[in-house]
Amino acid sequence: MTEKSPNRNNIALKIFFILDIIFTLEIAISFVLSTYNFNFGPILLKLDFLALTYFLIEFVIKLYIYRYHLKEFFSDFYNIIDSLVIIAFLGYLLFDFTSTRAIIEIRMVNLLRLLLLLRVLKLRKYSQSPFVLNFLTILTLMFIYACLIWVVEYKVNENINNFMDAFYFTVITFTTIGYGDITPKTTLGKLIVIFGIIAIISGLTTNLQKYLVSQISEEENKTKKSKVRGKK
Repeated sequence: MTEKSPNRNNIALKIFFILDIIFTLEIAISFVLSTYNFNFGPILLKLDFLALTYFLIEFVIKLYIYRYHLKEFFSDFYNIIDSLVIIAFLGYLLFDFTSTRAIIEIRMVNLLRLLLLLRVLKLRKYSQSPFVLNFLTILTLMFIYACLIWVVEYKVNENINNFMDAFYFTVITFTTIGYGDITPKTTLGKLIVIFGIIAIISGLTTNLQKYLVSQISEEENKTKKSKVRGKK
């Protein structure tokens, strides 16, 4: 019985990892599609609700497991992200989840879970390759910044009509190429650009990569210890 238990736990963890990837990508894809004039609104809303329900159930399970170690639980950056996601979800459920603004805002909060993908995808395999880790980290951050730009600019900026416009502007701006064909019109848009460039210049991306690697290594060590205990 003791040998089967660790195996079952490993299978359960793998299932959670796969579901995390699927539902996190669903949120990202849903956000991108919602910026175009496709008639996918009702379907996207149902898929978002399904994903958020899964995140809620997963969070409750993890919270129960760590009920005697809440300090350790909330010291994990990703658990803090999950907490924000759940709070936003419950908040919008209490008010009007079907309103356009609520849907956009809750998707924005959930986009933070994209950072979770960098850990779930087992980047320890690529920790020896700075190029791969650097590319994935920057791509994820650029994606999140592009979403933020679209949210604050799409109503007032005639040059930002969909996600691709926002992503193009983000990449061109943050790489300091700056063609000037698209510029932010809102104060928030300008602040997002300023903060993003400062974050890159100050080495925030590099620090984030180091943090991700340390988190992955820590998680791997915990898995190894649990396997050793299971064999005993």
